Amino acid sequence: MSVPPIGCCPHARLQNLVTVSGCLTELNDYALAFHSMISALLQSLSSQLRGMIYSLGDTYTMTSIVLKEPLAFGIENIEEACCGSGLLDAEKPCYIADRPNLCPNRSKYLFWDLYHPTQYAAHLAAITLFTGDPSLVAPMNFSQLVQASA
Repeated sequence: MSVPPIGCCPHARLQNLVTVSGCLTELNDYALAFHSMISALLQSLSSQLRGMIYSLGDTYTMTSIVLKEPLAFGIENIEEACCGSGLLDAEKPCYIADRPNLCPNRSKYLFWDLYHPTQYAAHLAAITLFTGDPSLVAPMNFSQLVQASA
């Protein structure tokens, strides 16, 4: 799997000096570069290693789609953490000893804490990785990969 737009996680948004509601572009640029490099590496390896099959999930694009149209996925909050403290609930981690704020419905949030997706968001990603089309999982989805390796 590639790296999602890490510049859009709540903690990165706090680091953005332009506006708290915006993503940190530099981190997202690194994530995009990683996807390009890992894709090229896997293509090269598969041409050199006879019989090698693989699948690369583009979590950057998957997450970007959710960020652009969150309501289409039932997500209402793409900026704040569901569990944490401070601005965007992203200034302090979700430690029970710190008495963090907890959102009323975690399935309506993209992020559980400063960095990680909620269980609901991870579920959406898993379904996409297993059944998605080549624009999101290439050269085949995980279901096809399992069948090809059997």
